[in-house]
Amino acid sequence: MERRIGTRELVLMMSMVMALSAMAIDFMAPAFGDIRAHFGLGSGSTAAALIVTVFFVGEISQFVFGPVSDRFGRLPLLRAGFALYAASAVASAFAPTFGFMLGARFLWGFAAAALQVSSRAIIRDRFEGDEMARVMSLAMSIFLIVPIMAPLAGAALLAISSWQIVFAFPSVLAVVLFVWSLRLAESRPESNIVQLRLGAIGRAFGYVLSNRATARYAAGSFFLFAAFSSFLSSFERVIGEMYSRPSLFPFAFAGMSALASVLMVVNARLVTRFGTKPTAVGSTAVYLVGSLIYLAVSVGTGGLPPLYVSLGFLAVILAFNSVSGVNFGSLALQPMGEQAGVASSAYGSIQIAGAVLGSVVDRQLVDNVTPWATALAFSAILAVVLIPAPRRVSADS
Repeated sequence: MERRIGTRELVLMMSMVMALSAMAIDFMAPAFGDIRAHFGLGSGSTAAALIVTVFFVGEISQFVFGPVSDRFGRLPLLRAGFALYAASAVASAFAPTFGFMLGARFLWGFAAAALQVSSRAIIRDRFEGDEMARVMSLAMSIFLIVPIMAPLAGAALLAISSWQIVFAFPSVLAVVLFVWSLRLAESRPESNIVQLRLGAIGRAFGYVLSNRATARYAAGSFFLFAAFSSFLSSFERVIGEMYSRPSLFPFAFAGMSALASVLMVVNARLVTRFGTKPTAVGSTAVYLVGSLIYLAVSVGTGGLPPLYVSLGFLAVILAFNSVSGVNFGSLALQPMGEQAGVASSAYGSIQIAGAVLGSVVDRQLVDNVTPWATALAFSAILAVVLIPAPRRVSADS
């Protein structure tokens, strides 16, 4: 008999699946200093940022998993993703060399890509339009509890164990979610079966990217995520090295994530009341104004604003970056009901590819935060420009 869990349980489960990606970064961020020491990297080395960047490069493989999801279903992909996630987490933890770790982190991101595609497709199968945007915002508000707690929990676990245990721990959550997912029924419509031939896959991607709205929102997400991924890769080093306050990192990161979580709940209400697109325009406008002010402050202070001024601006800017990203994703997937898996993977691959651009920003963060501020401002400008203009309605229609 087909099992169909309720909306609340589905939102909680999918948010925890999505949170595995965040946990693969945020939980072990407090251990980056120990990792630099273990592998003989300099204390100010930017090489540790590759631990995050390579993970995101692995997630670009989402384009593979959309057709797989539409061909074989959401659940086989979801459960295979859990297994690979757990295995690559353990491999990363006990890597004999830094290069081996980066390879395992790539596979870890590859597994997270499978989980991201299948979870988004499951939500898209069950919900449409503004309701999908509302559900995604609620899922993200729960998802953001992980970045709130993960750095603090990671730091606590690091205090009583080693960085290897910190890296291996997310595999436990993957196993728990695998067992929980046994309650799910397959959600892929039977009419959605895609043949795994290059021509068919190419046509499916062509269909997705030929949609003007989907393509523009995906491009906007690319730039939003480029700025956000640079923050994730380098925040620990900026706090610890530039501001000489390494102990502040987990608390600052938790506070920023808490603000983003609150705004996700507010966003869900605004989407219900005003619609997804007006809410996306508003959140992106706030992101633009805040990032331009932060850039001016950064330049005016020689590239290193007072610590708490910088943290305040970054908290607001990155919270609205996250909200805009969720709204852009919902708007990109709205027209894609018949190609939910392919659309999810095409959109996700384009978005995550922004991490490659973000890694370029990472390398510029030597002794001041102006590269961050510049990247945030440019990503906001481009996101605003890429929001599709309302279609004109002729007088005869």
